[in-house]
Amino acid sequence: MVHSSERPGPDRASGRTLALLAFVAPAWVAWIRLAEMKRSAGGVSLAEMAAAIVAIAWTGVALGVGPARRFLADLGEWLVARLPYPFFAVAALLAGALVTSLIKSPELVVASAAAGLLALAGARRAFAADRRRACGLALLLVLNLLLLALGDVAVRRFVMPNSSHNDIFVVHDPWLGWKLRPSWAIDRNIKVHNYVSHETSNRLGFRGPDHPVERPAGTRRIVVLGDSHTEGYTVNDGETWPEQMERALADATASASAPVQVESFAVGGFSTDQEYLAYLHYARQYRPDLVLLQFCSNDPPDNVGRNLWRGRKPSFTRFGDQLVLEGLPVPDDRLSFTHDTGLAHSAIALMYQISLGKLAVANETTIDAGDPEAWEVTRLLLRALAHAVAADGARFALFHSGPDERDVDARIKTLCQEESIPFLDIAPAFGGDYANFRVKDDSHLNQRGHAAVGRLLATQVAPLLERR
Repeated sequence: MVHSSERPGPDRASGRTLALLAFVAPAWVAWIRLAEMKRSAGGVSLAEMAAAIVAIAWTGVALGVGPARRFLADLGEWLVARLPYPFFAVAALLAGALVTSLIKSPELVVASAAAGLLALAGARRAFAADRRRACGLALLLVLNLLLLALGDVAVRRFVMPNSSHNDIFVVHDPWLGWKLRPSWAIDRNIKVHNYVSHETSNRLGFRGPDHPVERPAGTRRIVVLGDSHTEGYTVNDGETWPEQMERALADATASASAPVQVESFAVGGFSTDQEYLAYLHYARQYRPDLVLLQFCSNDPPDNVGRNLWRGRKPSFTRFGDQLVLEGLPVPDDRLSFTHDTGLAHSAIALMYQISLGKLAVANETTIDAGDPEAWEVTRLLLRALAHAVAADGARFALFHSGPDERDVDARIKTLCQEESIPFLDIAPAFGGDYANFRVKDDSHLNQRGHAAVGRLLATQVAPLLERR
């Protein structure tokens, strides 16, 4: 410890000042939160005001009271004397990488700033004591960061393209359970199913371009809901059936003043309950003329499950003819600590997050696809979605992605007939030869399949748009 009678030199004095400021930094949290509350015009709570007063008092004591100032400066010197400054530099970089914004994570901002100040204090001390050793530590830090960056590039280039789409491209969503990572891109080279694809997501976390919510005058809109068969992760951007359908409708439109815009809100693993909630929470604001739902044979059992192979999701419990929504907000079992942070650009961080997240994801799907309760819940979900769409002044239609699954296909057709929901049959697009329209050893469509389904659906939805 440094006694009050000592007079440290300029370099040492500046190092002590930096260390002192590191202990003052926690007060910034209260100031940042107070500034945000005032900026949002939501009023300042008593607790936030009290925290700001404590922060001001702490700053005054730390900087203005001699014994307290000397104690904190001595404590900072003690820390930087026993831990090399690269330790604090790495801590500052890590905390900074986790920062989403000053408002969303002021604690991380402060942690990064405090660690950075201690790193600077330690660097000044190290250079003053032994410049050669300090330069060696700096070089070692730079080399490690360079190796880490090269390793990250290697993981992104050689590991991620062969990893499951379900792991890399998905983040937690409190209303749906999961969705695509917003404003992101991924390349895949899945040899077992023999496909290569490039996929990007928009700012909301769905596939497709970022269209403005306000619809251009004279434009008709179609919202599509579904799972991986509609998201289309086996094909490139521009090759999915919703985009193929949009182009086919544009080619068939006689008047250029009435273009058709297709918005996709489909994510792999979604079931009817999540598709219904995706419409309410995200798609409804786009004011569609037509809502087209893609049905899949695993929807009924998934509609009565909560923990699926992709994570936890909300669920509806049936009481007679009424559905009660449970499980909101959905807890983040995926451990999405990279979401909306600088670490979202790190392949190593993403792979680490995935490894941790898999430990928390449980699969409880043990219900048979023919279970009567599962189909009754599905009926009520489709009825609720149809009513919501009708209340918004739009039309609603449904198609089954696997028309060769005869039992399920017949059952969903009957259900649609009983609920007066238009059913669109895509079986003619395959001509009975389903294998040539799907990727190898999988039920998902390839480029040829997406193109064929998109063209056929364009002819089937056009009359619905006109009648609307």
